[in-house]
Amino acid sequence: MLLKTILNKTYRFKSFIYGNVKLSNNATCIEVDITPRMNSKAICSICGEAAPIHQTDRHARRFEFIPLWAMKVIFLYCM
Repeated sequence: MLLKTILNKTYRFKSFIYGNVKLSNNATCIEVDITPRMNSKAICSICGEAAPIHQTDRHARRFEFIPLWAMKVIFLYCM
């Protein structure tokens, strides 16, 4: 079973899609690319109101997630 499938079955997020899953260079953590769904509404992190589009940035931000198999899981997301 693919790690992407396990994430979809156990931690399903309405607004995001799991992308490429890879092991980091030094094999200490799992990195998962995340992209927004096409039909999802963006929500402003400051005021909480719905926004017309997702704002995109060139650099991916790193978010720590729950460890799997004693390995750190990092979500990579371009804001």
